Amino acid sequence: VERYKEQQALARERLEFEIEAAKVAAMRGKATAAEVERAERELSLRQKLSEIPGIHADCAVPIFNEFAIRFDKPLQSVQAHFRYLGIEPGLDLERYYPRLASHLLVAVTETKSQEQLDRYVDAARRAAE
Repeated sequence: VERYKEQQALARERLEFEIEAAKVAAMRGKATAAEVERAERELSLRQKLSEIPGIHADCAVPIFNEFAIRFDKPLQSVQAHFRYLGIEPGLDLERYYPRLASHLLVAVTETKSQEQLDRYVDAARRAAE
């Protein structure tokens, strides 16, 4: 439990650092405001998902538009739950990388609203139960 709490604290620190780095890049003209907003949203989504018991996301790995998450539950039941709610859960990575069973590739783009991302987190929480 203590190790888990330490990992979560480090992940939150890394999230804050990556958001600040994106803001600095924007101020220097190396990133647009839209890119900073996307980075904030994808890092926030990954952090929220990693805090759900039964879902694992490596918050130490840099990301750009997409990241992988792993569910403890069988992926078929997770996918069925998401699709029942009308949400596409992500790409099943096992099809391409057999060692990545129970992993989904989640994409975060400017086409998704914060409300849609919040719905995704809620669906993931229920699917992981």
